[in-house]
Amino acid sequence: MSTSNIHFISIAGPDSADDKKDRQRRVRSLVASRHYRQQRAENIEANLSYEQSTRVVVRNKNNQPQSKKEIQAPSAAPGPHGRTRTRSSPNAWPTVRLRQQITAEPPAVPEASGDESRHFAVSRHHMSYLGQGAKDPFVAMPTSVKTPRMDRHLNYYVNVLMRQMRPSWTFALVRKKFGCRSFVNADELQLMATCVFASTARAMRTGDLAIYSATDELGAANLRSASFDWLYFKGKTMQIINARLAVPQHAISDHTIGAICELILSETYSGNTDHIAIHALGLRQLEELRRSNDDLPHHLTYRILESYIKAATVSLTKLAVPFTLKMSKSGPLAHIEHVLPDLGSYLIRKWPQLSSNQAVVSILHDIVTTTRHTYGGLENGTRGVDEDYHDSIAYMNLYIEYRLLNWDASTAIERICRIACLLYVNTSLVRAYQPSAAIIRNLVTALREMLGSIDETDSWARCPDVLLWVLAIGAHCSRQQDGEWFFVDCLWQTATLLDLHTWEDARDLLARYLFVDEIYQETLEVIWARKS
Repeated sequence: MSTSNIHFISIAGPDSADDKKDRQRRVRSLVASRHYRQQRAENIEANLSYEQSTRVVVRNKNNQPQSKKEIQAPSAAPGPHGRTRTRSSPNAWPTVRLRQQITAEPPAVPEASGDESRHFAVSRHHMSYLGQGAKDPFVAMPTSVKTPRMDRHLNYYVNVLMRQMRPSWTFALVRKKFGCRSFVNADELQLMATCVFASTARAMRTGDLAIYSATDELGAANLRSASFDWLYFKGKTMQIINARLAVPQHAISDHTIGAICELILSETYSGNTDHIAIHALGLRQLEELRRSNDDLPHHLTYRILESYIKAATVSLTKLAVPFTLKMSKSGPLAHIEHVLPDLGSYLIRKWPQLSSNQAVVSILHDIVTTTRHTYGGLENGTRGVDEDYHDSIAYMNLYIEYRLLNWDASTAIERICRIACLLYVNTSLVRAYQPSAAIIRNLVTALREMLGSIDETDSWARCPDVLLWVLAIGAHCSRQQDGEWFFVDCLWQTATLLDLHTWEDARDLLARYLFVDEIYQETLEVIWARKS
């Protein structure tokens, strides 16, 4: 271990201006040299620990036969009503496969896996969107800001999460997100906060936060990029935020407000409502300070409103803030009936039989229109499309969820359909949330409780096919979670009542409600295979 030398600079008598400048130059040189040595030592230590963890994973994989799974699925366990569930059967949910594919990604360039591969055919390195230098591609990233530990999460965020949170994704959105044209100019707080969201989402998707607890298992499974990094980046982000809040001009900057938004969005996975309330209160105060000094740009207004809406969805509460986001220059979305032509037709047609609140019909129409534009864009590609068009889709997604949260549902059936629509929005229009995420888990719990306690006067005798759609959404969003078999059993009973004995029969009916094959078909095919 090297020892630091102590340098003394003696001053005897008065000195001239040249002597003073020379002394200041030597002091700056000594301080810069010491800082450089410390930084280099930290980088070497970080690289060594990273390489060691990588070698452990490679050695563990090489010592196992290729046919053996890295993580064994749990053995069969009896479920409710005496049924036996096993995750190793051909019809089991592919959680283990999905987790292996994500954790086995190379540190630098993660490939799309599982559900992600259906949406994204190409996975690029995040440097290909912004570049390493503003003009010179050989300019290296500052090692104190950009590290290998951060690199893989930025990759995962840019290539997977951004496209799931914003289906109207384009290359230009990456530059808007980071507020720069190259990562070398990216703000440290922005990168840290982004890694909080990415590492939390990654850990929840792979099940690392819920499945593993022993230190040796965590190390063998290479979970340093998921559950451990979630805590690391969250701590670093809050540390930088606190430092910037002490400086007035930094406290209300885009990066500080945006970082708090990322912390709130990351809690929509973990579900810590206390932290959400604290972050939302601080965000509200900073927003008011910022508005009193300057107008908020459109992208920052979007992020703030998105944070409020997602936080309200986690707790299923009404929003006390107004919808301040403005429509883009392109105006309202046009109707495109040739994409998913039957989507929502039965639900809109039968809504007068379910409720006297006809204001909901306009929300249903907007859901159908936004879904068509979202999937029409995914099928036809986004190249050459005006950016305002994608901003309009993102605007409508938020506006729909805002109105669903503030919907005054007067009957049990209205409240149930409201939750089913919220689940649809957060699984079809926004596709970054898995059933283990708190925002989905809490909605499913509320839906199950309402279905179990519905009054006889609010029976589904008038529209049992609407109940089938609600149960189908609930079954998809509760897979491998508590209450899964409640939705599956009720779904089978309702399908039998409607004489829907095959999946094809059920699909023909569900396609006329808020139902997209690309999202829900695989789950429900497994359910019907179990039934038969």
